[in-house]
Order: sequence, then C-alpha cells, then structure tokens
Amino acid sequence: MGQKDIMNAKRAEFLQKFQEKYAVCNCKGLLKHDISKPEEMQKILDEGLYSICKRTTSADH
Repeated sequence: MGQKDIMNAKRAEFLQKFQEKYAVCNCKGLLKHDISKPEEMQKILDEGLYSICKRTTSADH
C-alpha cells in the first residue's frame, strides 16, 4: 500500500467518525444556516462561525 493509499484510508476513517458524531460534513449542515442566502451568511459572519466551518470542511473540498 502506497503513501497515497494510506492517506486516503485515514481520510475516509476521519470522515466516517466525523459523520457519526455530527451527521453532516458541510457548512450548511454544521451551521444550520444556508451560506448562499445573504441574510443567513451575515448571521454566520456576525457570530464568527464561518472560520470554524471553513477550517472544519476545507479538507473535504
């Protein structure tokens, strides 16, 4: 098994555990706001939640 395969297996394991704990792994689901709607995005920014979501989901994109 090569290094890439090992890392992909670790990523898959992490995503599985994350989804077991949080049920979703996207910003909309984690924040319970839709970032495509300006008024909801503003709430996210005002509450300082976007940076958390961005860090949490960035490996998934």
